[in-house]
Amino acid sequence: TPITVTSANPTATGIDFSLDPPIIGNGTISGTVYADDTGLPLPNMVVSAQDSNDWNNWNDSTCTDASGNYSFTGVTEDIEIKISAGSLSNYCGGSTNYDKEYWQESGSYSDATLITLITGSLEAANIDFTLPRGGYINVTVYDETGTNPLPNIKLLFESSGTNYGYCTNANGQVTFGVEYGKSIIASAQSSSDAWCTNNNGYVKEYWQDSYSYDGATPIILSSGNPNQDITFTLEVGGTISGTINGGSGTTPLAGASAYIKDVDSDSSYSGSTDALGIFTVTGLPLNTTFEIYGYKSGYGLEWWQNKPTATGATLVTVTDTTPITGINLTLPDVSSISGTVYVNDGTTPLADVAVHIDGIPGQVCTDVNGEYAFTWIGVGNSYIVSAGGTGCANEDYPKEWWQESATDTGATVIIPSGAGATNIDFTLEESDTVK
Repeated sequence: TPITVTSANPTATGIDFSLDPPIIGNGTISGTVYADDTGLPLPNMVVSAQDSNDWNNWNDSTCTDASGNYSFTGVTEDIEIKISAGSLSNYCGGSTNYDKEYWQESGSYSDATLITLITGSLEAANIDFTLPRGGYINVTVYDETGTNPLPNIKLLFESSGTNYGYCTNANGQVTFGVEYGKSIIASAQSSSDAWCTNNNGYVKEYWQDSYSYDGATPIILSSGNPNQDITFTLEVGGTISGTINGGSGTTPLAGASAYIKDVDSDSSYSGSTDALGIFTVTGLPLNTTFEIYGYKSGYGLEWWQNKPTATGATLVTVTDTTPITGINLTLPDVSSISGTVYVNDGTTPLADVAVHIDGIPGQVCTDVNGEYAFTWIGVGNSYIVSAGGTGCANEDYPKEWWQESATDTGATVIIPSGAGATNIDFTLEESDTVK
């Protein structure tokens, strides 16, 4: 209900609330926090617990006592709880040299072991932690002059597939705490999300001076290198914009994705279309050549200009910051290609074998029945399909093109109809090195 305060009525009274009482259970969780490097208990370390399905339903935090012990009481029954201990920004007043760990000996929230208290078993004791010693990566981000710090730039720290995101402060700085021995890939970029608001088109850069993840320099802290200062110097990149339409080319597709891939590296950039089917992608490295394609669920892939795969697609080179416009894509109606991969007897299916379409990145892997399906290709387009080789768990079978061709030039072209192309089957011969 709106509350209006005026000069004639400057005070609003009776604005009362009736809050639900906190959910308090009968359970107890307790344990001890130790240091990994010394084996000694750690006093004054933060320990946090929460309902993993609804933080607002139940959460609590506490500090270890002088003997490293902690305890949660009043824990709600029948909920799945995740607990962490330690922090390099420890607010309990203890050591800030030990990194966070989730029970049970996990460095990530997603891999934490759940604890559930039930009636008749309301106490979980010996929920202990052994915290890894850690240090700090101190980051400063500048513009291309190397002197002006950039606030609100997104910093990503990646380790073993987990990303940790931060925004630079007013001085262009971020401090990230990490345990010794963990390999970190750091990157800085403009962002349009709700947290890091610097969207001025700076090119994403990996430390140290690389536009490619593969070219990044890992950062590994140790007792001999407990802290490391790094800097980024970001330059404003190029811009590519256009439209994505469906069907006859006159229907704008909102929420479609435009992918812009560096043809010489693993780097890829993307943007989504607005209600008018318009996309704009900024922060593209200068003097770089890209292939561009569009995608939306329910439509086939399309490369610029009017190509079903990257083969023969028109490439676009960004040379300066002048925006490149008019990159318009029309996505075809969706179709499919499906089949089964067998060993050379023609009856025994092969699981986890890669199936590729020439000119389209990636692959699909056959299931336990040897079956596969591509479900994002266009009606009436021409495709060349192969099975075997690398890309999935089973790499014991050399690549073969349909139908039983050792090269792509001898392959039979597949043109799917609206009903799809089915029974595109393969029989593979095991590699001589495996026999």
